[in-house]
Amino acid sequence: MASAAALVSLVGGSSRGSQAAAASASHGSWMARHRNQLAPLALARVSLLGSHDAGSCDVAEGNPPVSGYLTHHGKHITRHASAKDVLSARCQGNSIAAQLEAGVRYLDLRVASQDGGYFAVHEWLSPPLFGPGSVLAQIGGFLASHPEEVLVLDVAELYSATGEMNDGEAAALLNMISSQLPGLLLPTGNTATLTFGEIWSQHGRVVLLCGKARDLPFVWDNGVLDSHWFNQKDPETLMSDLDGVVDAWRAGQSASRLRLLQTMTTTGTKLKTARTTNALAQARLAGPWRGAPVSVFQVDDAAHCGLMPLLLAALGE
Repeated sequence: MASAAALVSLVGGSSRGSQAAAASASHGSWMARHRNQLAPLALARVSLLGSHDAGSCDVAEGNPPVSGYLTHHGKHITRHASAKDVLSARCQGNSIAAQLEAGVRYLDLRVASQDGGYFAVHEWLSPPLFGPGSVLAQIGGFLASHPEEVLVLDVAELYSATGEMNDGEAAALLNMISSQLPGLLLPTGNTATLTFGEIWSQHGRVVLLCGKARDLPFVWDNGVLDSHWFNQKDPETLMSDLDGVVDAWRAGQSASRLRLLQTMTTTGTKLKTARTTNALAQARLAGPWRGAPVSVFQVDDAAHCGLMPLLLAALGE
């Protein structure tokens, strides 16, 4: 098994600089620009751009498998990532920092503790969570230069060396995240009533969602999410399924929750298919989904999805 240092070198994102240059950087301060419109609005009432498997941006051929991950067939993956595996596992084409600069404010993050380190993962290891250039270093750096932007960090899956983390293992990780983002994690509250103005009146800027270690004062229960995963391969079929979700939300369902619309397919070529799926989402957002009470539009290839102008239009831009 490779050492932790070797793993960091392997998945540390040698292409991160070029990725950041490739992504749109025009929406890094969109919340600050819309401060007056956002201040009276509750977090759940604003449509955020979300990044599905945000940390999968550095999955590359040869990356080690996540030893604690089990497939749908109950098997551990033992092979290093092949070129075909990368097409399926890499949901984002740009670094965390580039995604944030492109307007993403909801990060769907899966984490594994492995070989003496913590890594963002999607079946295979991707960028390290801690250290120079890491996921948290990028988040902290972004917030330092954009102090009025507010993020939702959803730590959706947590893996130990052999399986899912228990509460104790999760608490240790979440406390480390807190120490790496000092003062930036918001104390738990109600996303349906907490306004941006109230957030800006305090130091914290990050809502940390997790399903474990919920007794920690900065861990928001991810049960606040109303999220539907249809596991569809065909983009058109997916959109039809999502139409039903949007209709239910318009009728008042889950009005007090964060309504997460998972606008991505299950395919073997995530970034390629994202072009079609995101174009269909743009058309829906400009048409039948316009004004819908969606808290998060979660997509693949978020930095190039084209949804931000439509989301900002609702705020008067």
